[in-house]
Amino acid sequence: MAEGRLFELENGGEVEVRLTVRREGQRFELTHNFRRPTVADKKEFWSELGAAAEGGQERNKAYLSAQERLYDKCVVSVDGYELGTGDGDQQNWWVEGIPLEHKLWAVEKLLAAAGNLDSEAAKN
Repeated sequence: MAEGRLFELENGGEVEVRLTVRREGQRFELTHNFRRPTVADKKEFWSELGAAAEGGQERNKAYLSAQERLYDKCVVSVDGYELGTGDGDQQNWWVEGIPLEHKLWAVEKLLAAAGNLDSEAAKN
């Protein structure tokens, strides 16, 4: 049947995404832990992008919004941030304090955890 290595299907579990961020001459190692996005999560993410008009500012807004929503849905914890104490009544109160850029970078890496299409295959 199949020869060579087999692609491992990773159902469940968490994905750890590490970011190295520089600000004002300092370097920060930041970790974002996610639950693996479900098929429904990914369908919602990609459908949000497909619903936006081709190109332009509306497409960019849809992309940013879809990434932020996926982050907010799937993030479990972060490390390397000074979070403070927050509101004890609200679960994951700290999520809204994470900079948008960090969310976007982390989601790019989260989605890449599923693998990337080989460049030759992508041409077809």
